[in-house]
Amino acid sequence: MQAVGGEFGGRYVVAQVRAVGAFGDEGCQQAGQVLFGVADVFALVEEGGQFSAVALPGEVGVGGRDGRGARAVTVFGPRLRKAALTAHVTASLGWFGSVAAFLALALAGLTSSSPETVRAAYVAMEVVGWFVIVPLSIATLVTGVVQSLGTVWGLMRHYWVIAKLLITVVATVLLLVHMQPVGHLADAARAALVGGELEGMRIQLVADAGAAIVVLLTAAGLSVFKPRGMTRYGIRRRRREQGPGMPASV
Repeated sequence: MQAVGGEFGGRYVVAQVRAVGAFGDEGCQQAGQVLFGVADVFALVEEGGQFSAVALPGEVGVGGRDGRGARAVTVFGPRLRKAALTAHVTASLGWFGSVAAFLALALAGLTSSSPETVRAAYVAMEVVGWFVIVPLSIATLVTGVVQSLGTVWGLMRHYWVIAKLLITVVATVLLLVHMQPVGHLADAARAALVGGELEGMRIQLVADAGAAIVVLLTAAGLSVFKPRGMTRYGIRRRRREQGPGMPASV
């Protein structure tokens, strides 16, 4: 195998690989290493026994890997992609941390024997909920959608992305709904909540916060492990990007 015709100019990069003898799977893999080792912007194309890697214009998009080794076109460049990922990870971690703090306050409000601690806990929960947890949940949802649309994963190509999106949407909606009892408890705390008053609602807040921790850990696990499984739409898109005659892996 011989790599020839490497050429850098303007916004385009064209490289060609000629096969000596049979060009099997191993040769194709080696060709990919030669071509894609330069930059993450190539699409491998075969024509008349000659393989060419052609970069796309910068304003249209760049190529990337979708986690299974396939090349696909993305909207974001490397810097914008990293910025979107940083924003999403930061918002997600902040959401998880604030829910953990919310759970700690709920436990303190439920178990403490000090009236001052109980009142302070529920007043603080309302503040943390509206000014920390709710904004971070919305930021997680928005940055997650933006990152999916701008990278090779897409929003509707993989089942794990759809599952994570549904988890985030449902968790955000339930959060907004359950902020009502938090406000009710905060108002009661300001009016000197003591003893076992509203105990059922206080237990519910502990259970809700614990369930939210489990849900957020599940979403984080999906992001890390990325279970296999592509939707029909994702398979069609993969085939169009790979070109005719190349099977789309799932």
